[in-house]
Amino acid sequence: MAPHRLYISKHLKDLADELLTIGGTGPKETRAQKLAKILWKMALGYTETVDKKEKVHRPSQWAIACILERLEGRVGSVDDGKDLGQSIVDRIHELTKNRLNELADAAVRGGDSDTEGAVSGYQSDLDGPGDGDESPQARRR
Repeated sequence: MAPHRLYISKHLKDLADELLTIGGTGPKETRAQKLAKILWKMALGYTETVDKKEKVHRPSQWAIACILERLEGRVGSVDDGKDLGQSIVDRIHELTKNRLNELADAAVRGGDSDTEGAVSGYQSDLDGPGDGDESPQARRR
C-alpha cells in the first residue's frame, strides 16, 4: 500500500482528470482545466454583478505568484554553503571584525605586504592634515 500522502494525491489527480459540464450544457472540460481558468481569472482580476451592483475584484497577488511558480519554476534561495546559520548582518560584523584585527596586528608589527598600504592609509586618515609627526594632543594645543 502506498503512503497516505500519495494515496490522496492519486485521488486528487484522478478527480482532476474527470470531465464535467457546468449546467449540463457547453463544452466538457476537466476539473483541472476549470480550476486553472478560475486561477487565471483571480490573477487577472474580474468584475461581477451582485444584486444589480458591479463588484470589482482586483488581481490577487497569491494567484499571480502561484501561476508564475508553475510557469517559470520556483525561485531558489542563494546559498553558497558557507552560511553556517549566521544572518547577513552577523557575517558582515564578523568579516569587519576580522579585517580590523588584521589591520591592528599589522600596525603593531609595523605592516606587511598585504596590509601595509591599508594601515598607512588608515593611519594618515587618523593623523589628519599636517606632516604626521605631531600627536593629536599636540595639534589640539
